[in-house]
Amino acid sequence: QGRLSSLDAELAAVASACQRIEAVLEASRESTGALVGETGRLQGELHDIDRRTDLVQKFLQQYQLTPAELEALRDGDIGPTFFAALERVRAIHGNCRMLLRTHHQRAGLELMDAMAQHQEGAYERLCRWVQAECRSLGEEETPEVSDLLQAATRALRERPVLFKYCAEEVATARHNVLFRRFIAALTRGGEGGAPKPMETYASDARRYVGDMLAWLHQA
Repeated sequence: QGRLSSLDAELAAVASACQRIEAVLEASRESTGALVGETGRLQGELHDIDRRTDLVQKFLQQYQLTPAELEALRDGDIGPTFFAALERVRAIHGNCRMLLRTHHQRAGLELMDAMAQHQEGAYERLCRWVQAECRSLGEEETPEVSDLLQAATRALRERPVLFKYCAEEVATARHNVLFRRFIAALTRGGEGGAPKPMETYASDARRYVGDMLAWLHQA
């Protein structure tokens, strides 16, 4: 009798333990189901975020300058990086015109205004650089126009007023160089005294004038 009672108690304890385990498993299934549902929702949100991030990146590529490009336009050396950034501004400006044909007209106008400011600042900076280069060329006896200076003047053709200022600076520099060379030929002659200074033949008017005309023709 005692053994049966003990066995019944053990069976009751096992049954109770099984009930507790079943309750835990049920709670776990419910929790897992909620977790799976939450995981699916979060994955959907993550996919949506990735899609929006991709759209933002594409927008920035088409309508915004990078910090490096802004630095090149504002403070960087005049060179290939500067001209690449300037070309990028022109491309973005063209993209903004396409925005004006959509329902994003306000954004297009704001972006066009921003690009126009960057563009004008870059052209003015380029103009000052060209003028400084031309002045330095005017100080040389045999100036040589670099490929970079030629590229800068070509770029400035987009801005006729600034190009005119630079053309005047080039003309002034060219005039100064020729004037100094003419005075040197007139008073000092060539290197090592050959040819002789043109003033040597000042008493011979025909040769004097002829040497001047020959020098001007060669110049």
